[in-house]
Amino acid sequence: MGRKDIIKIENNVDFDVTMLALIDPNVTVNVIEDEHIVRKVKPELPERVEDVIKCKNPRCITSVEKYIPQVFTLVNRELGQYRCQYCDEIYTVGKD
Repeated sequence: MGRKDIIKIENNVDFDVTMLALIDPNVTVNVIEDEHIVRKVKPELPERVEDVIKCKNPRCITSVEKYIPQVFTLVNRELGQYRCQYCDEIYTVGKD
């Protein structure tokens, strides 16, 4: 039997739930109002991620120039793979 973790976010917060899919692609978000689940959301991996993933390539410009944003684009949704915009290094969600 698997384990479940809970992240509690109180009040109406402007929060992009798609970023939770980077932690676990199989995540389910339960929206609770007045102590009842009003809807369930299965966020998909975002198409573009900025300053969330760090490029592991030591020759990447983002490793040398700290002011350049770390930008990754989704290349394979099924495998959860992102490509660095600058050096084409592949990052796999949940493995790297």
